[in-house]
Order: sequence, then structure tokens, then C-alpha cells
Amino acid sequence: MSLMTMDRECPQRSLVLAEERQAALADRIARAFPAWTIWWNAGIWYATGPCSQSGCGCRRTLHAPTADGLREQLAAGEE
Repeated sequence: MSLMTMDRECPQRSLVLAEERQAALADRIARAFPAWTIWWNAGIWYATGPCSQSGCGCRRTLHAPTADGLREQLAAGEE
């Protein structure tokens, strides 16, 4: 049985694989930007981290429709 056949026969397997992939991407982004908490929900990527204003003490949340988009926002904030 091929993976394609198995996925058609078991849609839950596809969902689990997608969730595992999202978790792995979130972990990679989190390791690259340790000051930020990274998560994915309903197709949107989020990062909560330090405010850009010095000494503010609050936290801010960024969001993007893709992991790459979120990573780009985080990288731009470090410049």
C-alpha cells in the first residue's frame, strides 16, 4: 500500500502528518528566535515576543499566513 493510498483511506493520518510538519516548523523558528513563542493555529502562524520599544516591558504578537512570512517578519525585527 502506498502512502497516497493509505492517506486516502485514512484522512486522520494526513492530518497527523500535517500537524507534525507544522510542529517541526514552529520548533525550527523558535530555535532561530529564542525570545519568541511560536505557534500555528487555523492556518495562521503567530509569534509572541518582546516589544520593539526599549524598556517597555510589554509583549507583542506578529502573525503571517505562512511560516516563511513569519520568519521574515522576525528577521526584519532583528535588523
